[in-house]
Amino acid sequence: MKVMFWSFAGIGAVMLAVAAGLLVWMVASPGVMGEVLIPIIVLAATGVTFILVGRYAGSLDMSATIANGVPGTAQIMSVQDTGVTINSLNMVVKLNLLVTIPGAPSYTAETRTMLSGRTQWGALQPGMTIPVKVDPKDPSRVAVDIERGLSPSEAPPEMVAQAINQAYSAGPAVAAQAGMKQMKAADIIRDGVATSGTLVSVTPTGLTADKAAAGLPAHEADDPLVFIVLKFAGDGGAEQTTQCAVRVPDGKAAFLAAGAEVPVAYLAGRPETATIDWTRLT
Repeated sequence: MKVMFWSFAGIGAVMLAVAAGLLVWMVASPGVMGEVLIPIIVLAATGVTFILVGRYAGSLDMSATIANGVPGTAQIMSVQDTGVTINSLNMVVKLNLLVTIPGAPSYTAETRTMLSGRTQWGALQPGMTIPVKVDPKDPSRVAVDIERGLSPSEAPPEMVAQAINQAYSAGPAVAAQAGMKQMKAADIIRDGVATSGTLVSVTPTGLTADKAAAGLPAHEADDPLVFIVLKFAGDGGAEQTTQCAVRVPDGKAAFLAAGAEVPVAYLAGRPETATIDWTRLT
C-alpha cells in the first residue's frame, strides 16, 4: 500500500511540476496562453487527483497494525462498497465488525480494506469470522489479516456458531461463499481411520440439519446441528485439533459435553475431516 501511495503521489507531483513549468512559460510569453492554458488546467487537475488517490490508498495501509497488533477475530456484521476502485481493479470495502481479542470483551469497530483483483470481490460476507490484528494503543484501529491462518482455538465458539447460523439461514450459496464445506459423516466413518478424541467445546447453532443439507430423510432432517471443537489422536498418534458442525442423531445429544471422550473418524492425512463416529458412541 505504501508503494501505491508513493507511485500515485510521485506521478501527481510530476504532473503538477510540469503544469507549474508551463504556467511560468505562459506568464513569460503571453502569446502562448491559448496553446498552454488548457494543458496546464488538465495537468494540474489530474496531478491533484493522483495525489488524493495516493493519500487515500496510503490511509488504507495497515501494515504497522498487522506487524505489531494483537491477534484476534472478528465477525463481519456488514459489508459496504465504498464506491472506490483503485487501478480499476481493487475494490475498497467498509466492514462493520464485532471484534474479539484475548482478555477483553467483544466490541464493534469499523475498518476499510482493499480486495485485490476482481476474483476477491464478494470474498467477505456478513456472518463470516475473519482473522484481524488490533492496534494495542488504539483498539478502534482494526486490520483484516487475511494472510494469517485462523486456528480452531482462536475464534470464540459462540461467534462461529452464530456465523454458521447466519450463513446457512441466508442459503447454501452464501454458506459456500463463506468457505463452509460439507462432507458426509457416513463416508468419513466408512472410509476413515478410527481413533478417539476429546470434545473441547459443544455449541448449538440453532439450526436443524435440513438447513445445511437438502434431501435428508425425515428422521434426520430435524436433527440439531452443533458446532464442536475436537482434539483427537491423528496420524502417528500426534494430537490434532479441528472444528466442524455436526448433525446430532436422535439419542446422542446426552454424550456431547465439553471434556467428554468420543470415538472419532478421519480421512488419513486429512485431520480437518475429523468427525464424531456415531456408530461407536454408545
